Amino acid sequence: MTKKKKGKESEPEPEAVETVEAPSEDILEFDKTAKDDKPGISLSFKTTKADMTAFLDIIGAVSDEFTMNVSKSGMKIHRVDPAHVCMVRLDIPKDYFEDWKYKADKGFIDGVAVTGDTEYRIGVELSKLKEFLKSFGRSDEVEFSYDSHTHKMLFKVGRVKRRIAELDTTGLMDPKLPDLNLKTTIKLKNSHLSEAIRAVGQVSDHIRITASKNGMIAKGEGNTDDVEIPYGKIDGVEVSGDSCVSLFPLDYLNSFTNCISDSTELEIQTGSDYPMKVEFSISRNGTKFECVYMLAPRIEAD
Repeated sequence: MTKKKKGKESEPEPEAVETVEAPSEDILEFDKTAKDDKPGISLSFKTTKADMTAFLDIIGAVSDEFTMNVSKSGMKIHRVDPAHVCMVRLDIPKDYFEDWKYKADKGFIDGVAVTGDTEYRIGVELSKLKEFLKSFGRSDEVEFSYDSHTHKMLFKVGRVKRRIAELDTTGLMDPKLPDLNLKTTIKLKNSHLSEAIRAVGQVSDHIRITASKNGMIAKGEGNTDDVEIPYGKIDGVEVSGDSCVSLFPLDYLNSFTNCISDSTELEIQTGSDYPMKVEFSISRNGTKFECVYMLAPRIEAD
């Protein structure tokens, strides 16, 4: 039997030492284990915590899991809540971010045919990202990078880095907004809707919205009490189209209005016993992204 040389097994391999002791100098550099010989997607951008949370908070009002549909032109996010009561769609152009760099190799990635113009879906667990961001200031710069070879996202703020594994997007479907014939339009500020929600919430879990040429009335009815708030042109609230009455769940609306500023201009399209479709935009340095929020009504029994 041949004896092993003493101490041979304890000698470190040069490659292992180099990997551990020589971290990347490039703040957006991807995992060295990526297989560069296979087609892949890469994305990087910079933004501030405030500008990132501006759209993350809107998504959080609907779901904790979502997909970023990214391409060379920007990012799209479509998500429905688990109960299928509300949904949101965000269209964020690349100019909303700084240094947006998207590269898609031609070929098959995870069984999907990809070209340079292809949208690529990245699954995100929102709670992990918010956990990372909560300890930083609103003006702190956030740097993001992703590579499909590693299936991980890299977030960096100052010296702090966090790598977050992407979610499997198989079960994260991107819902399409239903094509509805909504004949009533209400234009108002978020401050009006938020005020109505706070007042109605004192007596009810639902808010009844009545719209007519005279304006909008928000009403809540409890077992013994009720609250009613009228809005008209004198308040900066404009109503056009047909008259209508609809009842909506208060908790969903409250979560939505809490994540946008009071000064945000809202355009609500609805109809009697029809969903509420809310459209608005968020601006950053002259660049804005469009958002659509849709909420199902509560249909009352006759």
